[in-house]
Amino acid sequence: MIQPNFDASPMTTQTTTDLHPTSGLDPGDRKMARRYRVRHAAQPGWCVILVLMLTTVAPAADQPIATIAVVSNPYITTLSADEIQDERGASRGFLAQTGPESMARTVDLVNRLQPDAVVILGSQTWSGSEADFSAAAKFVQELTSPVFTTPGHRDRAAGSLEQYLRHFGAHDASLLAKDINGVRLIFANDLHRDPDAAVTRIKAQLSSPMAPTPPQAVLLFGGKAGDEFSRSKLTHGHPTFWPMITDQRVAVRFEPTRYSHQVAYENNLPVWTVGSTAWSARGAVSVVRVFPESIELAEITDRTQPHFSLDVPNPVRTTRLPTAASDPYGCPTYSANLAKKPDFTFALVSDPQFDRVRNRDTLISRATAAIDELNRLKPATVFIAGDLVNNNLPEEWELFGKTFGQLNPPWHAAPGNHDVLFNYDFVEASYANAATQNPFDPATTLLIDDTESVLESARRYGVAHLLTLLQPDSSRQMRIDTQFPGIHHFDEIMPAETNL
Repeated sequence: MIQPNFDASPMTTQTTTDLHPTSGLDPGDRKMARRYRVRHAAQPGWCVILVLMLTTVAPAADQPIATIAVVSNPYITTLSADEIQDERGASRGFLAQTGPESMARTVDLVNRLQPDAVVILGSQTWSGSEADFSAAAKFVQELTSPVFTTPGHRDRAAGSLEQYLRHFGAHDASLLAKDINGVRLIFANDLHRDPDAAVTRIKAQLSSPMAPTPPQAVLLFGGKAGDEFSRSKLTHGHPTFWPMITDQRVAVRFEPTRYSHQVAYENNLPVWTVGSTAWSARGAVSVVRVFPESIELAEITDRTQPHFSLDVPNPVRTTRLPTAASDPYGCPTYSANLAKKPDFTFALVSDPQFDRVRNRDTLISRATAAIDELNRLKPATVFIAGDLVNNNLPEEWELFGKTFGQLNPPWHAAPGNHDVLFNYDFVEASYANAATQNPFDPATTLLIDDTESVLESARRYGVAHLLTLLQPDSSRQMRIDTQFPGIHHFDEIMPAETNL
């Protein structure tokens, strides 16, 4: 017999801050960009497309039932930069700085938002050590809202979850159900390892007589209790999971990731992937506002302007979205927004980065899948942001032209740094002969550049003195994991003035 594991302990209700996507904008101009990233799990390959629609929207009339802040993979560590390596042995020294700094910004933002609860998914630490967990716990202690956590595979790096439970046991929500103002939060960090067991437990939790009231919304929080990079056993056609999603009226599934935020739509379930606050989505928070008939999702680093936002139906009170397969565009949210007759619709595709050798077939396959998506979605225009190719070689440009020549909507491209790299053997003759026309001695030449691939190319050519810039963009954090020696300002290498 399955024993329902339901925690219905009373929670303190916090005053919520209005986070409608148009908040912070001029009240007289309520136009905003609705952003969607769409991935169809039913297809053999996947691609990511950003579709933007400019539409006139009105602020929400009702206060949300509950507001939940979701954070992913803080990766807090006390290790020095030269001690931090990932699972493949690559240096990840930047985490020594970005982990604590980003989490501090996240805590400050969450406390200003005052959500009803905070969910922290994935690895709280990088090394799973006592020192790392002690540092991570201090950030959690600063949060003023109730906190629920689940561990990630980095928290097991020391061999067990003993340290995690010692520091986070009071917050641990693994395999539990929580109730926030009538919104049911289901934590299933075993979902990808053992979906059958997870489904059985979730059904018991949602039907338990111990539950305080019928839920006003159901949110599912996944994650991988074991290795983050192991293949999921939760398939697109799993025989019990998907009927459970429909029967139990689950609105959204949340998944932590090390990498960037994205939105997927699998069968008829939106999947909101939360990027690591230390790695890619630095300092970012996913904010979930639950209304009786809809659920608003947004990724923010500032309380007034979301990076991404999406509204989905709350199936407890209204009809859920149809499946992607039954929608004429393969994307129900896109169809719903087209029905509102937006003023302008365009798509943004980034970094196809064709390479003549490395991952050639994979890159072509993914670009082709993206073009198939775009031809079906039929936006008014498509913008392609660089890097369009990887090494600025003629063969790569030929691949780009041939592949994107299949794109039906009109398109415009903007180059990235890889699109303008200097290649002595492949650029036009006037540039290829520049080294002989303007001779220089590589042994006495200094090259300063903020792109390490350019510096690496110069080193192969024989340039002896190479420096990078530690902070080429003053609006971003200083780089601490550079391959080459770096400077902040040119006066660090200029000879001092001499009074004559």
